[in-house]
Amino acid sequence: PAAARMASDPAPILGLSEDLTSEILSFAGPRCTAVCASACRQLRTVSEDSRALWRRFVRQDFRLTDPNADFADWRAVYAYLTLQMREVPSFRSLWQKKSILRTAGNQFSLTDEARVVFSDDGSPYRGYEPENALLRNGRAWCTSHGVKENVDLVVELPGVCLITGFLAANGGRHFSAPLKEALVFTSMDPPDLEGARRLNGEAGRAHLERMERGEVGAETDGESSSPVASFLFSEFPVCMSEQLVRKSSPPTVGRYIHFKLLSSHHPTDRFSTNIDVQDLHAYGIRLPDLPELLRRPAMNSNRPDPSYQRIHKLRAQRPLAEDIWLDDSDDDDSDDGSLW
Repeated sequence: PAAARMASDPAPILGLSEDLTSEILSFAGPRCTAVCASACRQLRTVSEDSRALWRRFVRQDFRLTDPNADFADWRAVYAYLTLQMREVPSFRSLWQKKSILRTAGNQFSLTDEARVVFSDDGSPYRGYEPENALLRNGRAWCTSHGVKENVDLVVELPGVCLITGFLAANGGRHFSAPLKEALVFTSMDPPDLEGARRLNGEAGRAHLERMERGEVGAETDGESSSPVASFLFSEFPVCMSEQLVRKSSPPTVGRYIHFKLLSSHHPTDRFSTNIDVQDLHAYGIRLPDLPELLRRPAMNSNRPDPSYQRIHKLRAQRPLAEDIWLDDSDDDDSDDGSLW
């Protein structure tokens, strides 16, 4: 009987409690955690039962936080977001057909049905409102006379979305103040504009230059006042009609996008005291099932470790989170041009 109890209830690995084991796995990341969980009964139990562990992974990899979802199955949330990210075409396949990115009705565009909830552009020129940058109607957005730097535009998406990339484009030669520099923020709640103003002026330009050089990326602690993308256009006149596409780093779950226009070009031979921008778009996929997942409590199951045969049968029925993480075809570390 004693031997049977020992076989069914093995001692913790290295004598560590489940809390400490969970903390160690948090440094390993979701992919390594999945590998360990498939090889060890104790680690599998910790992986499945630790909401805090997978909540941290979701916050780090997708910047999703929800204070009202303490009892959600965060492991299922992570698997859902990973599956949805696979549905978005790679950056390379979209960029090879540049016109798709700026065509109305593109199913992966998130800004076609978005609405502007805040803009401090003064009183824009008549017919050149900020909505033009989202609508692909052939018109540009031109800020008011004298409004030429640190302009904030907040856009609300039609629902919760997984945001994987952005596009910004300047108008043609008829515009006198094409966009030069911009930062992009995302959040689930209305953004903290005051917090983002710490990146106004020279501080914002310095941060943007570091992001463009790859020396600094977006913080992954769920802090919405950290930019996830940056745009730095070429010098005038090369910047005319130029369009840039940037990945969201990391891919983020959100309902709001905050475009901060830091500055524009002001050619000496043109009168320009504002900012002109043709297009501002976001790409990704909507997440209609995410709100329900966050409301659904996790099942506390301390079932015995299933045999390999049973795992294989389950995988044949539906993709498991381990299958996603162990698939190297979409490795985030590879430079394959994918939008995420």
